[in-house]
Amino acid sequence: MTPGETLATVEYEDGDRIIVASGGKYVGTLTRTNGIFTGTLHNVVPGEKLRFYFLGNKEGELTVGDTECYVSIDDQTTGKLPVLSEGVSEEDFDKNVTSYTAHLYNKCALVKFIITNNTTATVAPIYLGKGYKTAHVWFDGRFGTTDQYETINIAAGAIGTTVERWVIMLAQESLDPQTKTYDNITVQQGKIGNIKENDFKPAGIEVVLNPVQ
Repeated sequence: MTPGETLATVEYEDGDRIIVASGGKYVGTLTRTNGIFTGTLHNVVPGEKLRFYFLGNKEGELTVGDTECYVSIDDQTTGKLPVLSEGVSEEDFDKNVTSYTAHLYNKCALVKFIITNNTTATVAPIYLGKGYKTAHVWFDGRFGTTDQYETINIAAGAIGTTVERWVIMLAQESLDPQTKTYDNITVQQGKIGNIKENDFKPAGIEVVLNPVQ
């Protein structure tokens, strides 16, 4: 995902995977090779539309017939942002048809954090009010969240610097300013407004990292 001034674009690259579901069950994976997504599908329901999921290649192992999976966005310190998106095929499935079209819509939000790092910390823990760092994905099109954890980690930047970081977040309610202590640093985090699917929040949320006194 590449952020812009008013929106962001998701660009696929070779090796990316699209998860395919039919009848609420996982039926196969399409892998992008030379710019084209291809793969083998199993036990597809005839005459129904296919569901396509891009889960940032973080979906883990799947077995044909699975009805759900979990996707963690807890570590965003390196690599690509873990975009979560879903769409439905324009065409009903036909065993004689080998090409399908779908528009995928983001089930996450892109939020900018402005981090001032006054410690030697290399990671900034971002506090989430209800622990929404794990997405629960059902293959009938539903997305949910779990309450197991309370932070996600993003790169803090060098000591004495202020940096901007874009972060993928799951839908959650507003969170008032927070001050928390993690691993010998105090995190002072500004208010997080209501997060909805497909949100793009470029204004910035301030985070200050200080050493524990």
